[in-house]
Amino acid sequence: MIRIYRLETVTQIGVYMHAYNQAADHSQPSVPTPYQEGLGCPEHGVEYCGFESITQMRNWFPKSSQDSRMSQVGIEVSVYEIEPHFVRKGSRQVLFHLHKARRVDRQPLESF
Repeated sequence: MIRIYRLETVTQIGVYMHAYNQAADHSQPSVPTPYQEGLGCPEHGVEYCGFESITQMRNWFPKSSQDSRMSQVGIEVSVYEIEPHFVRKGSRQVLFHLHKARRVDRQPLESF
C-alpha cells in the first residue's frame, strides 16, 4: 500500500473542481496538467489527482494565507491508502483510482 495526499472537501470534491478554484492560475509551469507531465488525460470519474508526499503537495500548494481560506470553504487534506497498481506517477503529481483507495485520515491544510 502507498499513501496519497489530496486536497478536497469531505464529499471528495477536489480543489480544482471547487468554486474556490475559479480565480486560480493554471498556466504556471510548477502546476502542469497530467497531460503535460506525460500521464495523458485522467480517466473521467475514475482517476483523480493527488500527491505521493507532503513535500510534493507543498511544492504545488506552498504554505500561504490561502491555507486558512481553503479550510474555510471546506477544503482539507485527505490521506488515502491504495495498492500501487492503481496509481500513475508523474514528477509533480499522481493520478489514482479514488474509488479503489481507502481514506485513512483527514486534516486541515494548515496542519502540514
